[in-house]
Amino acid sequence: LGNMSGDKIVTQKLIGKLNEKDSFIREHVVESLGKIKDRDTVPLLIKALEDTDREVREKAVLALGVIGDERAIEPIMTLYRKKWGKMDTKPFIEAIAAIGGKSALKNLTETYQNENTKKHSNYILEVVAAFSKLNDRRSVDLLIEILKSGHPNVKQDTVKALGRLRDKKAVDILLGIMKGEGYYNLDVIEALGKIGDRKAVPLLEEALFSNNTWSIYAATALAEIGDENSAPSLMKFLGKN
Repeated sequence: LGNMSGDKIVTQKLIGKLNEKDSFIREHVVESLGKIKDRDTVPLLIKALEDTDREVREKAVLALGVIGDERAIEPIMTLYRKKWGKMDTKPFIEAIAAIGGKSALKNLTETYQNENTKKHSNYILEVVAAFSKLNDRRSVDLLIEILKSGHPNVKQDTVKALGRLRDKKAVDILLGIMKGEGYYNLDVIEALGKIGDRKAVPLLEEALFSNNTWSIYAATALAEIGDENSAPSLMKFLGKN
């Protein structure tokens, strides 16, 4: 051990505790290995996905997500499919998003399509947060599907995620939300501004002269879109304020 760094020495000592009979010890060993982020421990953490204790398995999933090594993706998904309904979905979603990679979108889509996920708005929120973190425009179609599903608790986060992705495919459903709700949704206004599609200009101009709360957001969105045809409306609004 003389030539080892401090982290390596700690890592070796932790590895020696992975076979402890006490699951509480194994759980904290796995968690600590994740914090150290030594990629050499990935095979051992993958093995820990097979632990008899559910808490140890969940901590192993999260630890592998923190390390971010793509070797862990398929073992994590294998565990997810095997233990569906018997383990919390959240660690899987967080780990897949954290690791990223080419298959991340496919795997996150699989977790969303799971009927157990669709029944719980908190799981859907995790999926939405994961898509937002991936920043992959290919997720727009699924985010639109989530928005159409009508879960009231996930609407705000989904709208914000679509705004961050800046894909014009989302404009129609965002405008539909504004028209259908009968009031100006601030999150939708912000998202439309970020996306920058001129199709949103007429409705944003309406919002511009509704009241002070919506007006500021609408003015900012119109400025972001930068359509010269909205300049007279903006000048009129600025002249009144």
